[in-house]
Amino acid sequence: MKRYGSSGLENDLSFTHSGNRMTSLSDAHATGSGAGPKTFTYDANGNLTHDGRQDLDIRWNIFNLASGAETHDDGSLTLARLSDGTLFAQQKVSGGNTTGKRYCGSFVFTTGAGNTTPQVESVAWDEGRIFADAAGNYHDCWFAGDHLGNVRSVLDITPDVTVPIPLEQNDYLPFGTKISNPLHVQMNTNRWRYAGKEEFPDLNQLDFGARMYDPFMARWTAVDPQGKKVPGFSTYAYCGDDPVFHKELDGEVWDTFIDAGFLAYDVGSAIYQGIKGNRDAAKASWKSAGADFVFAIVPGASVVMFKGVKAAHRVGEIVRGESEAFKALKYAGEFGVGRHSQLRKIVTDVFGTGSGLEVHHLIERRFAKGLGISESSIPSVVLTKDEHRVFTNLWRETIHYAKQGEESVRITKEIVLKAAEYVYKDYPEFYRIVK
Repeated sequence: MKRYGSSGLENDLSFTHSGNRMTSLSDAHATGSGAGPKTFTYDANGNLTHDGRQDLDIRWNIFNLASGAETHDDGSLTLARLSDGTLFAQQKVSGGNTTGKRYCGSFVFTTGAGNTTPQVESVAWDEGRIFADAAGNYHDCWFAGDHLGNVRSVLDITPDVTVPIPLEQNDYLPFGTKISNPLHVQMNTNRWRYAGKEEFPDLNQLDFGARMYDPFMARWTAVDPQGKKVPGFSTYAYCGDDPVFHKELDGEVWDTFIDAGFLAYDVGSAIYQGIKGNRDAAKASWKSAGADFVFAIVPGASVVMFKGVKAAHRVGEIVRGESEAFKALKYAGEFGVGRHSQLRKIVTDVFGTGSGLEVHHLIERRFAKGLGISESSIPSVVLTKDEHRVFTNLWRETIHYAKQGEESVRITKEIVLKAAEYVYKDYPEFYRIVK
């Protein structure tokens, strides 16, 4: 594979494989030790454990997610994750210095480097990030992207700026390596570029959520958790080896295959509804199938809200409701009912972080132990913050928290169902699910 930049040929790469695993890499254009060959090793699950190109030794947890690495500058990087795999902290130890980052929803904090408390680094919003500079001033930055989700330019649109100020410009080769251009300005604090994903400078990899991606090698560092759905393709291949016509959302099955699945589902639904004589439903399914066809054949074409809500329908049970109160809920009927973590991921994929939406447990989590069930098994729905607040207050009015010195209520199924009947008295759809 040859790569060309603004100065001409930059890499002339050749790969050696054992099965679908790359075991060595050489660069005929490089000189000295950079020419290679560089060797790569894997664990029994197919996770890359040694990257010879960067002299990285990568550690993995039991969920096949990267948990840290011994980096090429003799430092140690640790990645801490929640039980669902979400990254919430990273820590770098090098030369006796400890620095790191903490992730809390839309916020990213920096730690160490002489700071006794975490400092706000940036805050994500729907179309960019708010960055803090060294002086503690905040800059509202808009990310201008292309049809594949890549950040092509960053503009400072802080309210006191009369004219947007260009802070960064980016051009990319197909698999994600940046094209060096001395005329392009760059931000030292921005790590969100190719595919809109965060880059880890110590690893030179991008975090897609389900997997880490190395744009230089044009390969994932772990196998695809959903790889069995696309037989015939390498489980390490990025976008099915075609990043111009496909795009990755989270490191699992790429976009065009999702579209094809939606197309098959909607065509089948249209035929079924037609046979049953449900003309309106059949017509709606044919319209959806037409949209799926466009998404499948046009590179990067997608209506994120449309596809995101449809994805929720495929993974959760759709809530059917006739009550006026239920119809007034903005998103519950669209996203359906499902597991909390499942719906949270979909809301983030559709709206990004900081959307203002809440994934609401239909039974409060504090009752799970008393009912002898796990929190993850409690059915959930998507609500606005105001809707969520109303239901939460009703639950706490019905079964209040014990005050200091007060004996807590013994939770039983009968007590919870009686409370649910009151909380959802105007929402029989939710009460049926709880029962």
